[in-house]
Amino acid sequence: MRLSEKAVSASDSRAAAWARTPLVAVLASVALAELALNRLAGQIVRLDPFSTRGFWRHAFSDSRLFAYELVAVLSAMMLGSALARIAAFGDHYRIGARVSFSLVGIVVVIFSALGAVAELPPDLFFHLHMSFAFLALLIIFSIVGAEPHPPRRARAADADRKSVV
Repeated sequence: MRLSEKAVSASDSRAAAWARTPLVAVLASVALAELALNRLAGQIVRLDPFSTRGFWRHAFSDSRLFAYELVAVLSAMMLGSALARIAAFGDHYRIGARVSFSLVGIVVVIFSALGAVAELPPDLFFHLHMSFAFLALLIIFSIVGAEPHPPRRARAADADRKSVV
């Protein structure tokens, strides 16, 4: 038994149920809820900005804004963590692609996070769009320029072939 296994109790060594939930699934579910709340329910329930709002209309308006901001912050965090993972552990990418992903990606993440918190001025909004377009081109070119891997055979097919021979 290793020392690290002795120092941690059995209840603490297991991952919690929420820790096993994939973050992409959380982001997708929150984005789906935001889509239903803002795009569907927001179109059905029209809020007049000049009328007095009751508790329920105020809660509905605030929950729409919260869902929108939550999706924006979660996606910026997911993009940042994916780019950091590529920079640190992306051995199957060339070093130039890894450095470019990191440099261009940090600009996209910073401007996206700023845009989630406050409205970006037109100059920074233009830089966000250009950085995102450049990041998308980098991803496309790294996929196209990657060395092709030979197709892998399934193990079951190899076992069948050996038994026939």
